[in-house]
Amino acid sequence: MEKKLQPYEKEFIDKTRPVLEKFKSIKDNKDYLYDLKDVTGAEIFNFRSVGDHMVEHTEILNFIIVPIWTKNSEFFDETNNYTIARTQFENYYADRMQIKPANMWQTPLKLAFSYCTYDYQINSFGKLENYVNKFISYESALEKFQDYSREYQKLMKLVAEHKKEK
Repeated sequence: MEKKLQPYEKEFIDKTRPVLEKFKSIKDNKDYLYDLKDVTGAEIFNFRSVGDHMVEHTEILNFIIVPIWTKNSEFFDETNNYTIARTQFENYYADRMQIKPANMWQTPLKLAFSYCTYDYQINSFGKLENYVNKFISYESALEKFQDYSREYQKLMKLVAEHKKEK
């Protein structure tokens, strides 16, 4: 019996399919070297809106292939020779009391839904508010995509109505 898809789930699956296919082709390759300059991933959505007091709200959801030791997508940060990546790598193996591999970029891989959201006061040169950067489950990612899709449809309907009025 085939599982009934939830609203927007087919579009969600279609966005993830190329990444899943690439993952299947490389996941068992022990010699695979993760390349930060050539990351395989799919943007599920990248939404920005400006609200009260010129605060930009941003939500980003990506589906990416990452080394197994990654905790969130902050490991991409190049600052101080990838300090965040090195810390995540060290902590992953220390927490499991395992010997860490010699090359942090040549480890098993995993698939991750990377979710990042924050608010930014435009022209404030200040820090990001309400910052979240984490990997989330399939169910959470699908729910966020469904919410995004519903809002997007509402906006497109408003735009179409406005064009008719002109």
